[in-house]
Amino acid sequence: MNLVYRAAARLFHLVPLPPGKLADARTGRRGAAARWTNWASDTRSETPLVWFHAASVGESQVVVPIAALVRDRHPSWQTVLTYSSPSVAAWPHPHPVDRTDYAPAELPSAVAAVFNALRPAIVVVSRGDLWPEMVAGASAWGVPVAVVGGAVGPHSARLRWPVSALLGTVHRRLAFVGVPDADEVPRWVRLGARREAVYVTGDPRDDYLLERTPREAVIGPLARWASAATVMVAGSTHAPDEEVLIDAFAKLVSRASPVRLMVVPHAPRPFGIARLLARARDRGIDAATWDGSEEVGDAQLLIVSRTGVLSDLYGLADIAYVGGGFGTKGVHSVAEPAALGVPVVAGPAVLHDPAARRFVQARGARAIRSRYPVRDLVRRWAAWLDHPEARAAAGRAARDQLHSGAAAASVIALEGLLGV
Repeated sequence: MNLVYRAAARLFHLVPLPPGKLADARTGRRGAAARWTNWASDTRSETPLVWFHAASVGESQVVVPIAALVRDRHPSWQTVLTYSSPSVAAWPHPHPVDRTDYAPAELPSAVAAVFNALRPAIVVVSRGDLWPEMVAGASAWGVPVAVVGGAVGPHSARLRWPVSALLGTVHRRLAFVGVPDADEVPRWVRLGARREAVYVTGDPRDDYLLERTPREAVIGPLARWASAATVMVAGSTHAPDEEVLIDAFAKLVSRASPVRLMVVPHAPRPFGIARLLARARDRGIDAATWDGSEEVGDAQLLIVSRTGVLSDLYGLADIAYVGGGFGTKGVHSVAEPAALGVPVVAGPAVLHDPAARRFVQARGARAIRSRYPVRDLVRRWAAWLDHPEARAAAGRAARDQLHSGAAAASVIALEGLLGV
């Protein structure tokens, strides 16, 4: 283990942090080893245990169909899920495992305590949220580490020094890496993974999204509002997205056909929602908010303050807009609305995201340009509003980019590692 990394990890647990997600994550991980030890002392059996790990909600959706298959095929086995983001702690939907909690702090003593308590047969990591101390602990205990749905962007910092040097040993220890497509293979080899350990399985998250249906309890109160017009749902939006959306929608509502817009911010906060309402009303848009508690009226624009329901709300959409396309961190999940056969519009960064770009290439999604974003968004919306057959064809093209079977392929590979 790199001594500089261990020193930095220890320092991280000592320095003061301002309130926020990072501080919440640190607090959660600090106490995780004791909670896992207590759970294991009461619950751990002698059957094999599969330890799943995911960074946040999106990554946890990769392991959900795999964990469900493991439970179906091996009902006597135990399964647990650890995570590193508070978003999973607040997620309202249960996972198909025996227990979920934060991963242990990235410290040798905390990791060793959890391995000693859980005695896992295998550690399965979603996407690539590999923590060096956790991988080192698995190696010390002789436990194989597998990655499922492994994704590394072509411009990822993990491919560059000094991160690549730090993580090289971590990746060489991987027993299996399942990746969505062949483009990922050379990137994982470049990271240090052994070529013979990297397999193209597809993306298990596709299984999750294709099998999931919107919950009536969520969309029911909005059914009347949505039935009165063509609906655009803009999900996981940030401030730059919202400015373009409001200005474009203000130009669109003057059209003859009734149209409504739902905006679901990525991080709904009172100040941001108030700013959105003010911008909409300044442009003559009838706007309201919805927190999931009751039916809504007839507002042209609905701003959603409830979290954990975006996948359901896309079920109301005729057209989707996916946020993040005007930032540097990448666009959010285009696959969520695509799985429901909904065509997608996104900001220019969608063209630089390998996972999202395939939907654009298949013409199931469209990118708006950074130079004239409002004009481009109005034109794209109008084209699909005026030509429902083209809108439906784009929705089918988007859905056709998702494929089932990756979860089953991943489970078969994991069983092979365990000699089952």
